[in-house]
Amino acid sequence: MVIAAALMALLVLVGIPAATTGAYLTSKANVSTSAATIGDWCAVPSAATHPNVYPLKEFPSVAVPAAGGGSTTMRVLELPVVRDSSFAPVQAIAGARGQLGVRLWSCSDTSHLAGMIKATSWRGEYNNGQQFAWSTAPVLGSFAAARLNPASSGIVNANTTSSTNPGAELRDLHRGLNSLGGRGFLQADKVTMRYSWLLESFRSTGSAGSDPYCGSQLCELRPGDGAALTTAFSNSGASVPATGTPGRASSFGAEKYWSNGGRWGCLLVVCSPSPSILEPPTGMSLDSLTRDTTGVALQWVVLEWRAPTDIPADLAVEVYVIP
Repeated sequence: MVIAAALMALLVLVGIPAATTGAYLTSKANVSTSAATIGDWCAVPSAATHPNVYPLKEFPSVAVPAAGGGSTTMRVLELPVVRDSSFAPVQAIAGARGQLGVRLWSCSDTSHLAGMIKATSWRGEYNNGQQFAWSTAPVLGSFAAARLNPASSGIVNANTTSSTNPGAELRDLHRGLNSLGGRGFLQADKVTMRYSWLLESFRSTGSAGSDPYCGSQLCELRPGDGAALTTAFSNSGASVPATGTPGRASSFGAEKYWSNGGRWGCLLVVCSPSPSILEPPTGMSLDSLTRDTTGVALQWVVLEWRAPTDIPADLAVEVYVIP
């Protein structure tokens, strides 16, 4: 008890931020000359203080249908994201106002980790009476605590109708298994017109701004594999300086080719992706937000990770919208 009390006093002295999941002692360098024998402290944001921070170890393991038949499990979260205070960035981050993104936090050495992490975002098409199955229902002003249930009995690969299960549809869009019934004649691809990429194999530390090419509305984009845990988190760790600033983080802003409402967002064949921007949901009801089809009031973010072995407790994903 005496040792624990002394340790907590030391954390206060060296400036460890209050809003952390805990402090992690490393051996890279000394935290300050006044504690020269201790080493560096590193901290990640606290999910208890910041509801838009999601520790990987707290992702539920969900039984889902496998692509080849039978079933498999996913460590997955499905989040309705709006521009409210619950999704405010933990720390200031560069970008356009309303920019949707994810930021990875860790203190641990991830160079040995096998597995992957993946994040995608989707414009909804749920204004036709679809029923939402919530694990945790959203509340106006604090959407970050909400969870949509991704479980269902079969793979969803069809047009969105009034009987579509949104959680299952988003799960299979994220996995690249759902083509939404295919494209119509001379129409833009339905999946491409709902898809914003965040973190996948072509995007990781050192390539956070990479985008897939889509030269015309005839192109078809599908989510690919996740980013390797080793590379995705490789730049997300550094010690906390004496000022108490939380340590390591890598951020990835959402990009897309569609414009508001799912229209092709480019002129002829001259095409570049644009940031996924959310507007403040001023005056909108809970029902109107979850049934938004513009992708400007709400987007659905799907987070997933897989690893064959245990992972450190301090790995976390922050989902943010820049105020």
